[in-house]
Amino acid sequence: MNNDTTRPVVVTGIGGFLGRQVAAHLLCAGYEVRGTLRSMKKAGAVEAAIRSVDGAARGKLSFVVVDLMVDAGWDDALAGAGHVIHTA
Repeated sequence: MNNDTTRPVVVTGIGGFLGRQVAAHLLCAGYEVRGTLRSMKKAGAVEAAIRSVDGAARGKLSFVVVDLMVDAGWDDALAGAGHVIHTA
């Protein structure tokens, strides 16, 4: 992965343990992270867990609601992304 931190990295499955860890490391490195969730119900808990990692506040974190079983929403979720890390 190149060091272009100007474009977001999409992390699928950010609600899971692996997705949270990947997102925290990316944020610590200064990347913008756009995480995918099946619903926004978990967003607060996911953000709190990620932000508890030292340095994770340096990057920007956002969430989008998409479902791996449905095509709708993926174009918006991936718009402008520099990379996708699939942890779902």
